[in-house]
Amino acid sequence: MKRLFKFLLLGILLLVLSACSDYVNAPSDQLAAIDPNFRFPVPTTGPLNHDEQFAKIARTHPEFAGYYYDNNGILTAGVKSSDTSKLQSLSITTSSLAKTIANVAGEEALFSVLSADNTDLSTGREKSSSPVTSVERQLKVVSADYSFNELASARDVAETNDIFAIPGVVSVDLDEYKNRLVFGVDSSKSAKQVEVKLSRLGLSALSVVNVVPPVVTHATVDSYLRPIRGGIATSTDVAAYPLGCTLGFPAVRNGVPGFVTNSHCTGKLGTYGNVFRQPNPSSPIIGRETADAPTYLCADGVTICRASDSAFVSIANTGTTTQLGKIASLSMHWNVNATITGSYSIVGTGTPARGQQMFKVGQTTGSTWGTVDQTCIHINLNYEFQGKVTNLCSYTVIRPVGVAQSISAPGDSGSPVFSIVSGSSVRLQGSLYGGQGYGIFLFSPYTSIVKSLGYLQVF
Repeated sequence: MKRLFKFLLLGILLLVLSACSDYVNAPSDQLAAIDPNFRFPVPTTGPLNHDEQFAKIARTHPEFAGYYYDNNGILTAGVKSSDTSKLQSLSITTSSLAKTIANVAGEEALFSVLSADNTDLSTGREKSSSPVTSVERQLKVVSADYSFNELASARDVAETNDIFAIPGVVSVDLDEYKNRLVFGVDSSKSAKQVEVKLSRLGLSALSVVNVVPPVVTHATVDSYLRPIRGGIATSTDVAAYPLGCTLGFPAVRNGVPGFVTNSHCTGKLGTYGNVFRQPNPSSPIIGRETADAPTYLCADGVTICRASDSAFVSIANTGTTTQLGKIASLSMHWNVNATITGSYSIVGTGTPARGQQMFKVGQTTGSTWGTVDQTCIHINLNYEFQGKVTNLCSYTVIRPVGVAQSISAPGDSGSPVFSIVSGSSVRLQGSLYGGQGYGIFLFSPYTSIVKSLGYLQVF
């Protein structure tokens, strides 16, 4: 009888341990869930977004894990290797890896790193006429635990297994700086559910789950301005956005002049014909929406995805003119009462990297700037009129330490996001569409906007 009792007790204990196995981190050998032959697809036409650039580099350097700018503004590449001599040899700016990165990302944009340390944070004013200083061309190579393709494969596994169906999942980021998949959720309860899911999939070892603030869309530079330029107030007849949005940047699409702003400023997902005015609802009509970012099913076959939160508005009033390649420049940063003193000139477009300084001009918070933190992050949103949709390959920008003012707020949706090349010359990087709290804004990169709307002439 005692022997039988012992067998029963052992059996129950084994069942309990088995039932609890989903709640512990998966051992590293469970990473077999990752397809060793996985290769992130690279389109043969059109501009490449952040992940596609990384994938192209990984085709000739399979150990490549991504690149970013460190806290000193030095371009840093991760490589899956523990061989110190190999890492040192790759750090030479004439190495095959450095040349491949420069060729794929664009040497001028890549090594023109900018530091916005010329702003007096206490006043928001520039210390001198130039707001940025350039950083010397350098490359640093560090050891990484996982290659880009391994993390991309893991993200694919997570998303095809309904990770976005878990209530409270805000974002999924293939984070090249942390060299991990980073999942953003809105509560500790959601975090536990995601951790359980990742354990079941064998992805716990390469994943991090963080509770993050909810993403809020920012749907005021609010004077009547002609010709129109990027960064000024615009208004629609959509009741959900009484503050209006920000005109992102003038553009020409299929030979038609107009401007780009956010899709969520137009009301319903994928619909056309919404009218825009400038600067307020009582102003004359300046344009009508003629293109909206298309949607499609995500990898899980259920979630609705799109490349960007963007729409194109064609000029509908013969009396309205645009300043192609111009963004309003203000008298000072971080001051909602700043006045327009001139214009930035767009001289190119880019693909941002982590650690790079980004500026924006919006109708509510004016001119603000910060540092890119997360790149090509997938954001799960529930728009009031557009419903649930996942914006793929978004970026987050964090305000500088010591700044108390909001980096963005409602009304800033559509704001042009750009990096400064020198003086008033800038590189257009994308369009702001939302924020997390007072210190983070999110934007769709220019490459994703082009994927949504087609070729655009912006300067």
